[in-house]
Amino acid sequence: MRRFVSPPERRLPDRYARRHAWSAGDGPPHKSSDTRSEGERDRDRVLYSSAFRRLAGITQVVSPGDGAAIHNRLSHCLKVGQVARAVASRLGVAKEGIDPLVAEAAAFAHDLGHPPFGHVSERVLDELARRVGLTDGFEGNAQSFRIVTVLAARDSRWPGLNLCRATLDALLKYPWRWEDGERKWGAYQSEAADFRFARDGHSGRERCDEAEIMDWADDVTYAVHDVEDFFRAGLIPLDRLVGHGSGTEREAFVDGVLNARASIPAWEGHRIGSDRLMEGLERVLVEMAPAIDQPFAGSRSERARLRSFTSALIGRYIHSGLAIDERGNLCRDPQQADEVVIMKEMTWRYVITDARLASQQEGHRRIIRTLFDFFGEQVRGDDPGIPPGYRDALASADDEHSRLRVAVDIVAGMSEAHALRLHRRLSGVDFGALVERLG
Repeated sequence: MRRFVSPPERRLPDRYARRHAWSAGDGPPHKSSDTRSEGERDRDRVLYSSAFRRLAGITQVVSPGDGAAIHNRLSHCLKVGQVARAVASRLGVAKEGIDPLVAEAAAFAHDLGHPPFGHVSERVLDELARRVGLTDGFEGNAQSFRIVTVLAARDSRWPGLNLCRATLDALLKYPWRWEDGERKWGAYQSEAADFRFARDGHSGRERCDEAEIMDWADDVTYAVHDVEDFFRAGLIPLDRLVGHGSGTEREAFVDGVLNARASIPAWEGHRIGSDRLMEGLERVLVEMAPAIDQPFAGSRSERARLRSFTSALIGRYIHSGLAIDERGNLCRDPQQADEVVIMKEMTWRYVITDARLASQQEGHRRIIRTLFDFFGEQVRGDDPGIPPGYRDALASADDEHSRLRVAVDIVAGMSEAHALRLHRRLSGVDFGALVERLG
């Protein structure tokens, strides 16, 4: 086996090409003292972007309450980046061309497009965008791609972050544009040229290796840290699932998941079935048993055991969750993939379907509708309510669809605290300060 090394000359000559080349007379694209690889440079560009910082104000599943240390989108992306880089470093020993820094850069960027309040807002924004004539609606992954290629500001000579082709390709978890009937997609029609640039050299819908790695890292991290978060918060009853006489709780969990998901054709658990779901659950619970013996009370010993368990679990998924098959393709270990599905379903079953969260989500929907209605009117006229950061984009919009896409960008680009403050202002509950920005 040959150990991975990072210099670009070992790759296809255009893999690290950038969408916007420097013009003659501009000087070298990077300072001569800059020894970073292209992947490392992209990682840093994402890390220092305002879009990345905004993720600290975006919910992962629920907003933290009572001082609980619940993951947000920023802490999630940092962990996805760590896992992706570790997996890519391991696989790069056996397969030439896998760049750990490209995988890390894509992992940092993969959730940039998440709107305030998470997936519930994603669905509402998609519905509202289609209602006003944007046929490719709203999709968080496509919005992430739009941010790094168009919306982010780093240099006045080009839009976006001007990431290299390898990083853009790695960001495309769904490497296709919207077509009628698609549930997920990676780019809007407005970014068709950037999409073609990213996918140059690919045919069909296959992901590049770094995108496969990023997707696995994403699944692993949120499956594990959501279960940890909501066990600590008292919502996921791991102690009842693990403990003596837990068969009834386990059977009720599996039956409840299968019944609730039966009408969702795209649910990934359909390929597993009840027997494999139960087997996967048993494996996860065997791993948990040494750390879980009672409801979480927060003692130092409990926190240490839980942290040791989740650390060991993440380590196992890093070291053996992805492998290279005989054709050179990356593939998931079937048993570990089942375990990840099980943990994701714990969060769905015990947290996301909780009636208390449902009422909170209805409030989130109302906020997003109000904000979109307001900015949808603003972009159609000459009203001064458009935030300064979006006025250039609005000025260059050459039709109503492009202007309405800017309204989507404004709402999707808010933090949750900002969206809530503006909604209160628009509703007349709190008029706010005169100098307060609207976006």
